[in-house]
Amino acid sequence: SDPSDLRTFTASVPLLRFSATVNGDGTVTLSWQTGPTSNIVGFNLLRSASPDADYAPVNETLITGDCAAVGGCQYQDTPPGVGPYYYKLQQIDSAGSAEDLDGGNMVIVWMNQVHQSYLPLIQR
Repeated sequence: SDPSDLRTFTASVPLLRFSATVNGDGTVTLSWQTGPTSNIVGFNLLRSASPDADYAPVNETLITGDCAAVGGCQYQDTPPGVGPYYYKLQQIDSAGSAEDLDGGNMVIVWMNQVHQSYLPLIQR
């Protein structure tokens, strides 16, 4: 077998915590903590208006940092308006391969403009 045919695959990083806090100004702070992240160069935070629709990255640049540390990582998003929003995480390894974290665990955020009530719901 030709060694150039070998490919390296990175196993998914375990997702230990994934939560959302809706702030009074209508932004959402998403927080997460992972297991050890060797060979992982960063994360994308993906958002969708439906759990079955396509998810799009909300971050313009790769989210980096030691997400395995006690404090984990955070990202602040401004959803485009009223409605439920579904978030999930995607890891990017050093080869540039992307993989959704931990079987597609997601955080659902309900944003109700009429009552200004924000209810985060975590689904596993």
